[in-house]
Amino acid sequence: MLLSELVAAWQDVSATRARNEKTRRLAELLSAAGPDEVPLVVTYLAGELPQGRVGIGYAALRDTIVDPAAASTVTVADVDGTFDAIAAESGPGSTGRRLDRLRGLLGAATEDEQTFLTQLLGGGLRQGALGGVMQAALSAAFETPLEEVRRAAMLTGDLAVVARILATDGPSGLASVSLRLFTPLSPMLAQSAESVGDALERTGAAACEVKIDGARVQIHRDGTHIELYTRNLKNVTGRMPEVVAT
Repeated sequence: MLLSELVAAWQDVSATRARNEKTRRLAELLSAAGPDEVPLVVTYLAGELPQGRVGIGYAALRDTIVDPAAASTVTVADVDGTFDAIAAESGPGSTGRRLDRLRGLLGAATEDEQTFLTQLLGGGLRQGALGGVMQAALSAAFETPLEEVRRAAMLTGDLAVVARILATDGPSGLASVSLRLFTPLSPMLAQSAESVGDALERTGAAACEVKIDGARVQIHRDGTHIELYTRNLKNVTGRMPEVVAT
């Protein structure tokens, strides 16, 4: 898939406030993407990189200004490969090599593609393609019940993982998704209930506690192996030794 196809969808989604139109346009894009491209599309439109931080901050982007290409030739796979290479750079001179690799990518990109890439790297990508809209788009693109997509997203904590499963195994692949230790659950995706009684009727036996002021974490334990995660699914085990000790 050409990067220009992704950028065009990003622009279309950014230009409308209608949820149904956002969903339709994203589903169209996902349907056109290959199995390896689908999770990349989901991750990029969430404003993130699969590699995480790659050592290029917003200020450094000012040092990578180059003239744009006249025609679209860059693919989504090219972008991922470049970010892999950038993230792998280390040691003396690595900053310069990262910037050189980025200049090469931007030099092959059109003006609109450059805008997308720099906003993606700079944390400024905002287009309303997060969370529920992307879940609905995956549901439509792969003809999967929305509730199954939501459940898998909650249990994996990563919509790109769900996207990869759908792209490679189809809707039946979501049946293998289950609650696993050391894979943090997305609590913000849990469904609400009218009352405690209604919630327990749906879940069966459950434990509850009053929320008091302080940090909210998930605690995963398997024998002496303990990991803590924030509500944003970040591993903070090393920052809370007193909780681990308790």
